[in-house]
Amino acid sequence: MVTRDGVVLNKFSGYKPMAAFKEELTKATATHEEYKKLQEEAKTKGDTYAFNARAMKVYAKIGQWDKAVASAKEVRKQDPKNKKGDGADAVMVLLQGARESKEEKRIEQLTASIRKLDAKNEKGVLQKALFAAAQSTLSKASAARQSDPEASKKLLATAAEQLTEVAALPNLTDAQQPLAFLGQIRMILGEKEKSLAAFKKALAADPDSLIAPRIKQFIDRIEKSE
Repeated sequence: MVTRDGVVLNKFSGYKPMAAFKEELTKATATHEEYKKLQEEAKTKGDTYAFNARAMKVYAKIGQWDKAVASAKEVRKQDPKNKKGDGADAVMVLLQGARESKEEKRIEQLTASIRKLDAKNEKGVLQKALFAAAQSTLSKASAARQSDPEASKKLLATAAEQLTEVAALPNLTDAQQPLAFLGQIRMILGEKEKSLAAFKKALAADPDSLIAPRIKQFIDRIEKSE
């Protein structure tokens, strides 16, 4: 979903029922309003802490990483001791920017910073960082599947460990997603019992979600194969 001048307001893949599709439209509309307001405030408040704290999130949301990273750096510079509490969010934006540019060492450094800034996952930033790391590992596993099956299998095992850590975090805002991913990976690796356990936990986390029927199918398939 884009503006007439090409700003990406929202994106998703796969089919969605009308109610869920309308939710995506609502998100896009809200992001567009945020973006327009930000553009106006940039003319007079572009150098303030409050502006940069908001700007880094809006620019990250629409994929303008150069602006998002610049604002995040200002937030860190203007509040080096994190007294205002936006430090973890700022580092998350920097981490996302590093992922976009594939700076592996920088990614490791920033992830370590987030572990300290949001150690108890109270802001939900730690789970985002660790889940993003797992998704990156899964992408690498997928890319290596044909050329190097053994390496792909090792990467899948690493992703399973990463998702296990995510699922065990306190203050999770969404436990179902990492558990569902974990269940699928365990199934691919042939670990039926672990896969079944992950899927059952995923279903219990939100039995009425849009993906709950799909999770039930996985559970049925595994139980019938035993």
